[in-house]
Amino acid sequence: MQSDVSIHGANKAENFVIVLILASIALFIKLILSYNVYGTNDVSYYSAFSEIIQKFGTFKIYSLVPIYNHPPLMSGILKLIKLVETKSHFNFPFLFRLLPIFADYASIFIIWKLLKKYKIKNKVLICLVCIINPINFLVSGFHGNTDPVFIFFILLTIYFAENDNFIFSGLIYGVSMCVKIVPIILAPALFFYLRDSRKRITFFLSSLVLPSIVFLPYLLKDFYPVTKNIFLYSSLKGIWGLGHVLVSIVANENININIRNFTYTVFKFHIAYGIIIFFMLSILLSKFFISNKKVNLVEVTFLVFCLFLVITPGFGVQYLSWLPLFAVIVSPKLGMIYMLLGGFFLYRVYAYWSGGLPLYYADSDSIGQWIGFEKTLDIILWLLIILMLTKFLLEKAAPVVLGD
Repeated sequence: MQSDVSIHGANKAENFVIVLILASIALFIKLILSYNVYGTNDVSYYSAFSEIIQKFGTFKIYSLVPIYNHPPLMSGILKLIKLVETKSHFNFPFLFRLLPIFADYASIFIIWKLLKKYKIKNKVLICLVCIINPINFLVSGFHGNTDPVFIFFILLTIYFAENDNFIFSGLIYGVSMCVKIVPIILAPALFFYLRDSRKRITFFLSSLVLPSIVFLPYLLKDFYPVTKNIFLYSSLKGIWGLGHVLVSIVANENININIRNFTYTVFKFHIAYGIIIFFMLSILLSKFFISNKKVNLVEVTFLVFCLFLVITPGFGVQYLSWLPLFAVIVSPKLGMIYMLLGGFFLYRVYAYWSGGLPLYYADSDSIGQWIGFEKTLDIILWLLIILMLTKFLLEKAAPVVLGD
């Protein structure tokens, strides 16, 4: 009996070593890629922001640069990266991408812990898929943005919450909102997931600690520019999903003028109220599933991100990195298809923005939005997300409806 336990423990340790080695190899490859490319024009913006911060300070940038939509914590980090650049042989793009690259690396080990917690089989295989995930490989190693960083903090939030440590879970959730404001969309689902008042109060009070420290001085000093830039930020519209479909209809000169006018009205409604609709649906679905105790926090996050990507009026290609680590756990086959298709889409888009291969500098500002096959591919991706969401809802709704 003791021998069996020892063998089982040794196998677990061996499996973890395999994951560690593969994750480290992927980390090394990403670092090599990152060192040899510039990335997208997002990196150019971050570099320009860091120079403005160096010259005018972290407070002034919000009134000087209306498109600067990053929380004050990121302002301090950008200032630090610029300082390191001046004192090292590494350039800003490489130093900046260290954040998402190492966030991806650390996320693998949180996923390993969560898979053990949920007693999910094939932990090594799922972690391997997450390691080679082409979406994050391109977003972290090439694109240059902080989305994988807040995804890591969300995974850490989930880990502590699933282990009933709601103080640490709340604190980490607060950190995630100091990287980007995006994690706030999880608030309704988290509220319903924490089923008693003590847990909710502990979690949400803890989650306010760091944001209060970070945001409050800026809100007191320059309330309007800060709130406008961060909380009212709107990404590019009409290039993804429902917005893409509606724009295509509006742009079609061959359709009846009344249909076009109606579509344009619907499109304006979609742009203006998309986020409100998202929150309403998120609250309703979260209440329905979580109150019936049929989901875990990874599934809750998957549900919210799917819902957002289906409805969102605005889009940036880095948004694709929100979903894969959760999708491959919740729906492994469709999750892997999403990773592969999303990675192929990103590769094509970056190549288009780079003016061909090899990838070095992908400038969407000068090249413009993707055309041709990529426009079809982004609709296919959107439909795939709808399929994953529908499959999840049907699977979870059936036991609830049947009273299991």
